[in-house]
Amino acid sequence: MKNERANPTGSYSDRASALIASYVVSAGARAVATPYVEDFTRSLLYYLSHVDHLGRFAVVVPDVLSVPSEDISYFASKGVEVVRQPHPADFMEVDYLNPLTIEGLKTITLELYEGGVRAGNIVVPAETGLLAFSVWKGIQDLRDSGHDAGYEVVAVLVGNQNVPSLITASRNIRVVRVSGEEAYEASKKLLSRGIKAKPLSAASYYVGEILGNSVAIITAGFKQLARGRYVSEVKKMVREVLSRRSPMTAYEIWKERPAFTLRGVYRAVKSMEQSGEICYEVVSRGRRKVKLYRLC
Repeated sequence: MKNERANPTGSYSDRASALIASYVVSAGARAVATPYVEDFTRSLLYYLSHVDHLGRFAVVVPDVLSVPSEDISYFASKGVEVVRQPHPADFMEVDYLNPLTIEGLKTITLELYEGGVRAGNIVVPAETGLLAFSVWKGIQDLRDSGHDAGYEVVAVLVGNQNVPSLITASRNIRVVRVSGEEAYEASKKLLSRGIKAKPLSAASYYVGEILGNSVAIITAGFKQLARGRYVSEVKKMVREVLSRRSPMTAYEIWKERPAFTLRGVYRAVKSMEQSGEICYEVVSRGRRKVKLYRLC
């Protein structure tokens, strides 16, 4: 799995928002309006909040009641305008479906290639087809520059969902359908391992597991525990991992059992280090110095 949850707002939309925000800066826009798209709109707002000269941001919705309440609350807390009609010409209109989004999302493919990930398939959820098309474009760009990673794109549809036109247009994206029941079972399977994912995202993992030789692109979080219990569970995991294999870096400990957040593991290791429960030595790895931990 390639989990996009670690992006700043927890969504692969951040890859698009980073480029769009850069474009807004270069264009000198002072006001931006965008149709509401779940995840993307919140992501774009996060990036645009770092643009000093941007004075206004508006979200265009057909009906306020169609927007999840948590997003409405978030927009209100940030002073965002929520409107039913597009704004006058002084607003730059930005839609999720645009070339910058594709250029941003294709970096998933480039990261896989640069990371040396060998796989036959990149399996993606296909709600709009934009992610699948972008990953496919990344593959084409690699091939055009003389780097053929051998990847093929598999787009996962759930139930009777129509094949998005972007997927049809590429002609080189394989489509696999799963039932709603299969997507639900995939969600339950991931949840049993401490990973929360929407059914469509979980379906990508399900299909990748069946096909084999695949990387599934998902956005998944982790089960939330009460703070005290969470810290206790993370420390328990650290002890179990180090009892089987040591010394290890905090990152290597997390890789052994990624059911908790990387930040949570770092915090637990730091606390255990300060209390004398685990010991460490500093060693050199290439140009970096790292801490290797073991049970005291």
